[in-house]
Amino acid sequence: MRTSHVPWPTLAPVLALAVAGACGSQPSAPAGVADDASTPTAPGSPADGAPDADASPADAGRDVDLAETGNDGGHPPPVIFSVMADIPYTRAEDAILSAQIVTHNALSPSKFMVHLGDIKTGSDPCVEPVYANVANLLHALTVPTFIIPGDNEWNDCTDPTEAWGFWVAHFGRFEKYWAKAPVVSRQAVRDENFAWVDAGVIFIGINLPGGALHDATEWATRLPENAQWVSDQIALHGASAYAMVLFAHAEPLARHDAFMIPYRAAVGAWGKPVLHLMGDHHQWKMDRPWPETNILRVELEEGAVEQPIQVTVSPTDPDTFAILRNPL
Repeated sequence: MRTSHVPWPTLAPVLALAVAGACGSQPSAPAGVADDASTPTAPGSPADGAPDADASPADAGRDVDLAETGNDGGHPPPVIFSVMADIPYTRAEDAILSAQIVTHNALSPSKFMVHLGDIKTGSDPCVEPVYANVANLLHALTVPTFIIPGDNEWNDCTDPTEAWGFWVAHFGRFEKYWAKAPVVSRQAVRDENFAWVDAGVIFIGINLPGGALHDATEWATRLPENAQWVSDQIALHGASAYAMVLFAHAEPLARHDAFMIPYRAAVGAWGKPVLHLMGDHHQWKMDRPWPETNILRVELEEGAVEQPIQVTVSPTDPDTFAILRNPL
């Protein structure tokens, strides 16, 4: 186990090692998971044809505050969750993911799991059985699970429109398979973007893959909408929240500026701690690469190389975020 205790806003991680937990056989998917999926929709469209009831077109971005009050001097309790990325790339990695899920189900204290995208290699065909297979593997998790798109399963595909249909059919509103999933809101113009608040922490997921710029108009529309979604959550919950966690796939490049520039401005002006989680390049990073030093960037190692990380967000920790690598 590698423990990264991150001072805010100064970075000084402390790492320790331990033995990973034992793995077992894969459990079956939860009862009630449908074998067939709903009709695919275009990127940004609701998976079931309409936004959540609490996210009306007139008030896009409104979500339900799930904050809890702890008994530690009136502070909310810590929130513990897990994050994985860039897995599985091969059938052999299917077995690795299944073993990680068994261990997570048995040992993890996490409240939920988030997959940061890339469920296949960029060179393999984007065929529907690949999406169905990974969805079924993730259904075996006992905690509510969210997933955001990666470029390998969408914009890097030969037919991105068809690939998006497969993604929506198998991963749209993915948390619906768990009865105890948090009540989230979804952006009225972009259903794959979600948000909720738990114990004073704003959690936000956005559609921000790397890879090919497959459609310049689509990118020019989606990136500002992503930034607006973050700004909406700050406007709604920023005064009462003490921290934010953003789930995004890509390591930002210049072509992501239409998101990154307004996003950084918004969270920089907000001034409270932000954990920016990403996958994409398969190289562990934990740093503050932007002038807005309240943003801690963490890029995950490839999922077949390390277990899902475990993150604890706590209002009583002076560093706010504590991150464990290979925690089980």
